[in-house]
Amino acid sequence: MRIRKLSTILCALTAVVLGSVITAQADSVTFTIGNNPQPDEENILLNSGATGTEVFGLTNQTQLQVRFSSTIDVLVEPSSGQAV
Repeated sequence: MRIRKLSTILCALTAVVLGSVITAQADSVTFTIGNNPQPDEENILLNSGATGTEVFGLTNQTQLQVRFSSTIDVLVEPSSGQAV
């Protein structure tokens, strides 16, 4: 009885872990040329001039950190922010 209960618990935990791994995905991003934020939107400021497979920016109102990453491209972040 105890082994059966432990087996059931392990199966449930495995399902939860696999379900969270399989359903994880990135948020969608829409790029619009120009400075067009709506009242409830923010721009992402890229200021450090970093390059690599991961670069980071900050939203202009809430200072939320945003990560851009790629497994096949080298990303280049401009050093003068959103004005570029």
